[in-house]
Amino acid sequence: MKNILFTTFLVLASFALTAQKTKQAKTNPQRGTPLKAYLSLAEAYQAPNQVNVLNLRQQKLTQLTDSIVAFKNLVMLNLMKNQLTSLPASLQYLQKLNILIADQNLLNSIDPAVGNLKSLKELQLKKNQLNALPTSFVGLKSLETLELAYNKFSNFPEVVSEMIFLKNLSLSHNTLSKLPESIANLTRLKMLDLGDNQIQVLPDQISKLINLETLLLENNQLTELPGSFGELRRLKVLVLTNNQLNGLPSGFEKLILLETLVLTDNQFSEIPEALYSMKKLQLLVLKGSNFDEDSRNRLKKALPDTDIRF
Repeated sequence: MKNILFTTFLVLASFALTAQKTKQAKTNPQRGTPLKAYLSLAEAYQAPNQVNVLNLRQQKLTQLTDSIVAFKNLVMLNLMKNQLTSLPASLQYLQKLNILIADQNLLNSIDPAVGNLKSLKELQLKKNQLNALPTSFVGLKSLETLELAYNKFSNFPEVVSEMIFLKNLSLSHNTLSKLPESIANLTRLKMLDLGDNQIQVLPDQISKLINLETLLLENNQLTELPGSFGELRRLKVLVLTNNQLNGLPSGFEKLILLETLVLTDNQFSEIPEALYSMKKLQLLVLKGSNFDEDSRNRLKKALPDTDIRF
């Protein structure tokens, strides 16, 4: 339970920047004053051109009608916790929309026209019934954050590999068993959350994610990391809790910016040699392995400034 809570904390920290951007989106960029959030369609229809933020959270909506196009100046739309089964084509006319939140609905499809939202920066689709995305999503050229956790994806959505402007991507709590080699295209990614899947192998091409700072892979089925893993030179947070690792690849010590490394509940019989030289580590978690006392003391001596948790 403690391991789950700890990993949850790391995920929340990784999304802190995204949350800040969401907060900023509710502020008038010219005057710095908060934008009014309209809390019902009835209220919003009274002055549609003045609506910048529309919060329709938890209003038992089963569909969005075409009348949504009336809100030409909409910047943020919150549809969280409704009963929507699809996102309609009419959304494409909200060309100023920056943030679309549709978490915790019953979504099983998205109209391809949603891919025409040229200003969209953040798309939240957590806890739905999605197993595929429209290929038109490649047209979301401004999208930086895509949240797809807790859906029905058994395969990595092919179109995501073409969404080269993404910085934050979550596909945690799905049933992915592998990643495509084309993930190498996502060179702008800073945060990648693939926890709680069934991933057995990472492709060598993951090393192409040269801007990656946070990688979450807890609760998968990894038995090893690719030999190229040490090329992720900007990585700061790496969580590998509850996999089947028994060693770390040669070159792992090249992760010179790594600050947090969680290796709890794997199959290590001895402390990986690479760890002894990783002086920048601030937190190293090695719980769930029975290392001998001499090895523990040697590691503590090698990393005197690191918070080591056995």
